[in-house]
Amino acid sequence: FAWLAGCWRGTVNQREFREHWMPLRGNLMLGTGRNVASGRTQDYEYLRLELRADGVHYVAAPSGQREAAFRLSESVTEGPDTIYTFANPAHDFPQRISYRRGSEGWLYVHVEGKLKGEERRIIYPMRRVDFDPNGERNCENRGVSGYVRISWDEALDIVASEIRRVKRDFGPGAIMANHG
Repeated sequence: FAWLAGCWRGTVNQREFREHWMPLRGNLMLGTGRNVASGRTQDYEYLRLELRADGVHYVAAPSGQREAAFRLSESVTEGPDTIYTFANPAHDFPQRISYRRGSEGWLYVHVEGKLKGEERRIIYPMRRVDFDPNGERNCENRGVSGYVRISWDEALDIVASEIRRVKRDFGPGAIMANHG
């Protein structure tokens, strides 16, 4: 895991996250993580990658919570990427943490597991590959064409523009709000 050393940064849903990892020394890597939204720290954690008798463990001590260890359970090559999955089935949430190392030099961290009996994971917005929100909608291809992952900002822009379009073309009565 020496490739993990350094600073990794990203933004998802207007939330900036950073992880800083020190170089591997003495069978141990130390790291810190922080999430910031609207200029305020939302949470932070202290991290370790360490070798134990039963394998490599990812150990996290999140702000205000007890330390939790996840054992490396799988290392899989998917195309040019490598995915390292750490698991702890007894942990409340998450039970799995995966680091996806992209061949182009990017890193993606994915957390998942059950929370209150329901499977939880990061969900990506997607759109049909042949759907152009500013032009051809190709409605005849619904359920046929493939999908491409888009950012949350792009997804929200599409939803807002579709609401404006429906209102403009069919009148305000064409939009119905419901809850309950």
